[in-house]
Amino acid sequence: FGSAGPPLAKVVVLWNKAIPTSLLGKPAEPNIYLTNIPDSDRGRYYGPGTSVPAGCNVTFNQNGVVVVEVGDVPNADSPGNPPNSYGFIRFRALVK
Repeated sequence: FGSAGPPLAKVVVLWNKAIPTSLLGKPAEPNIYLTNIPDSDRGRYYGPGTSVPAGCNVTFNQNGVVVVEVGDVPNADSPGNPPNSYGFIRFRALVK
């Protein structure tokens, strides 16, 4: 993700439709663990048939949705400046 516009990108949320069985296991050394446990981390999995946040643009949650709340992202005034104006989210899946 990145923020190249002039204002601060506020309350950024990324979402990805998911297949529940693809969420088995965790990478060995991630930067931050995100879990489906109702706690303070910024990741959540919404199982099939459950309601998802309005911004996800999902009319019917058939397979589940992964939501990551990124938060505020400042606009970049040059490549890589400020350092928190860009980043990445990595999803790891196991195909059976």
